[in-house]
Amino acid sequence: MQLRLVLFLLFSLLGAKGPVTSNSRAILIDGQPTMIMAGHVHYVRSTPRMWPDIMKKTKEAGLNAIDTYVFWNQHEQVRGTYDFSGNRDLRGFLQEAQNAGLYVILRIGPYVCAEFDFGGFPEWLKEIPGIAMRTNNQPFMDEMEKFVKYIHQYIADLEYANGGPIIMMQIENEYGSIEGDYKQDGKTYINWAANLALSLTSNVQWFMSKQDDVPQVLNTCNGWYCDTWVDSRPLKSQMLGITELWAGWYKSWGEASPKRPAEDLAFTVARFISRRGTYIGYYMWHGGTNFGRNAGTPLITTSYDYDAPLNEYGLPNEPKYSHSKALHAAINSVAPTILANNPVPLSSSPSIDIAVFGTGNDAVAFISNLDSQNSQSVPYKGQNFMVPKWSISIVKGNVELFNSAKVSVQATSPSYNAIAYVTSAKSLPETKGIWDVSSAVTAQSPREQFSTTKDSSDYLWYSTKVAIPKTAQQISVSFQNIGEIYSVYLDDEVVGFDILSDGKAQVKTINNKQFGVQDSSRVLKVLTTAFGIISTPKANPEKYVGGITGSVSVNGVDITNNGWSMQVGLQGEKLAYYKNVTNFQPITSLKVPGWSWYQSSLPPLNGNAAAYVLDLGSMGRGQVYMNGINLGRYWNIVGKGNTSTLCDYAGIWSPDKCRANIGQPSQRYYHVPKEYLKSNDYNNLVLWEEVGGDLSKVSISSFGPLASGDIGVVDPNASSTSASVNGTSSGNDTASSGARTGVYIGAAVGGVVIAVTFGMLVSFIWKRNQKGYV
Repeated sequence: MQLRLVLFLLFSLLGAKGPVTSNSRAILIDGQPTMIMAGHVHYVRSTPRMWPDIMKKTKEAGLNAIDTYVFWNQHEQVRGTYDFSGNRDLRGFLQEAQNAGLYVILRIGPYVCAEFDFGGFPEWLKEIPGIAMRTNNQPFMDEMEKFVKYIHQYIADLEYANGGPIIMMQIENEYGSIEGDYKQDGKTYINWAANLALSLTSNVQWFMSKQDDVPQVLNTCNGWYCDTWVDSRPLKSQMLGITELWAGWYKSWGEASPKRPAEDLAFTVARFISRRGTYIGYYMWHGGTNFGRNAGTPLITTSYDYDAPLNEYGLPNEPKYSHSKALHAAINSVAPTILANNPVPLSSSPSIDIAVFGTGNDAVAFISNLDSQNSQSVPYKGQNFMVPKWSISIVKGNVELFNSAKVSVQATSPSYNAIAYVTSAKSLPETKGIWDVSSAVTAQSPREQFSTTKDSSDYLWYSTKVAIPKTAQQISVSFQNIGEIYSVYLDDEVVGFDILSDGKAQVKTINNKQFGVQDSSRVLKVLTTAFGIISTPKANPEKYVGGITGSVSVNGVDITNNGWSMQVGLQGEKLAYYKNVTNFQPITSLKVPGWSWYQSSLPPLNGNAAAYVLDLGSMGRGQVYMNGINLGRYWNIVGKGNTSTLCDYAGIWSPDKCRANIGQPSQRYYHVPKEYLKSNDYNNLVLWEEVGGDLSKVSISSFGPLASGDIGVVDPNASSTSASVNGTSSGNDTASSGARTGVYIGAAVGGVVIAVTFGMLVSFIWKRNQKGYV
């Protein structure tokens, strides 16, 4: 005992901090029970320039921790080579959290789900011979151990005990969802994972989310509501925590936007704390953007807004942000009383329960009205508290500090304002089918997509020759099993296109006239498009396949073993059309067909707007690039949903209960981070367009009010500069020089922007508002 006291005093004098642990009530930091209120923010879904403000707003909202996954496929895209540049700068992100006075909860995984491509796994992992992922399989465990140890070594000095912000770490993720599928191998594996974590460090509290049977580490809940889990969990001696309290939900292409009412989110937080919960993580607090090809399954949109308290752009989503802030202020003010006492339950009716922490004037009561239809008057401490339906009042003494249904901030509707429109453009058609015989893959039958593309592209072409007799009245192409999205051509004529749910398909031409009247051999071309590898928690993810994986027939004739050629990706991807537009040619109409690349120049922007977006509501489907950086996939598909009336906050919530913008595109606006834009040169916009659309309605827009003086001035000496992505230059901006023949000069005079051109075709126009030109 004396030795421990001496060591404690010595460490105190030296300023050292002890390990973070837990007891049956809470996380212990420096031996003190601490209420952990965390917000999930994924560094790769935002940008370094956004991080400080996100951290600041998080701290101001009353949270004390940031939670993030570590994304294996972002850091080790090439086996054995690690990348921490740009928005992959994990250490920079963690240090920004510490600068803001926030703790960090680091979820190493390495499986993350997160609706992220392949659940965060690198594609090369599934190609290792004999591998079976997330089970008692030595090839997988060897690679997992290497990565986890590498990451821990990379951030070990940022553990709280070493002066950093990291207080908790997670190994694996939501394994309880699939553990039973692996039977005994699952139990062996998950205990191996826990012991691996504990062997790395004892400085942090290790945990597993959505897990109930691994006592070596803290087991926590994930869900929209976790108050019922309190009684059903087997490890009742552990403290109560929610790693992922789902603040909203993700959105798939073809869906309208899920909206979780602020009242219900506050209700579930307060409810869990009333049941002794002392650790809550909002998933997501800021969702961000799936840049490039990072979006996973099921057909996840580029926006990962999640209806989080901070929206996709890192700005307050009202009233959810301010209502959560008010809740946190109330909880933080009474946290010492909550942490020092177990709740004493009082019940006055089947739908009312009262949990009281402490005694006397400092007693804190959570008065829960579980009735989703009626407000109720609840007697407590000689007073009657009117508690609205489906709500919780937090009362100190006899003063109500907060009620989850009483929202004091009005909802704000998203406001987008166009700054500049596309008025001219250039194009370069994409080749249909095999575009480079030398790099094409040949096989007797079609090969599975992901093992062929190595996830280097969404696209895989299949090509084979078929005989079309002149007697055929129509041409029918049938697939036993094909990926989610595909297009079928005979020669260069489109036969059919579809989006599938069950993998089976059949497409037909109206008749055979378009293919001639002679018996002939035609080239059947099939393009399969994959929007990411499976990310949802399912067993044996290494077995997930895409593309053509079954038999193929034409007019009933099996052509599966016909001899096939396969081409990975698009020619424009290979030749980097998104930044090299030397061969693009001017177009006369902005109503454009599909299967082409389009380029236009947008004005310099000074970054004065709250956030910038591209309005692509007039286009079809494809990928969008700004200054050579892939901003993500776009798709003008109608968002569907079942909500026909205003959503009532009361009662159990699910994504289909409340959706917004039904009948509108699932996503119309695409985030352009400020550091991807130029302030002293033209911004090079390139669209890869599959379907066709109207370029004249494409604009760079501000989220929120237009900012005065936002249009920059072109610096003639900066015309070859380019934006930076992931810490590296995207290359010379050949699009800028190739798209114009003169010099644009812009100036802001009294809020009016004046444009002067010299022998050039300007590829944008100014939008006039009531105050002048902006």
